[in-house]
Amino acid sequence: MPKGTKVASGAAQTREASRRVAEPPPMRLLTVKQAESAHPALKGRLRQWIHRADANDPEFRDLRAALVRVGRSVFLDDVNFRVFLYERSALPPAPSRR
Repeated sequence: MPKGTKVASGAAQTREASRRVAEPPPMRLLTVKQAESAHPALKGRLRQWIHRADANDPEFRDLRAALVRVGRSVFLDDVNFRVFLYERSALPPAPSRR
C-alpha cells in the first residue's frame, strides 16, 4: 500500500454506511387523464376525488399519499393509487337512501 494512504476502520465504515440515504423506490407517475384511461370507471370522478382529498375529507385522506404535485400539475403514484382503490373497495356499501 502506498505511503500516506488512509484505511477507514470498521467503525468509520459503519458510520459512513449509516449516513447514506437509501434510494427511494421507483415511482410510476400518471396524469389524471392517464389514470382515467387506465381505470375507465373513474372517468369524471377522479378530479372530484382529488379536490375532496385536498379539502381533508376523511373518506379520501388516503388518496393524498398517491398525489404528487409539481407546480400546478397533479400526478398520481400508480402503486399508492392502486392501494387506495383496493382499500376503498373493502369499505362496506353505503346505506340505502330509501
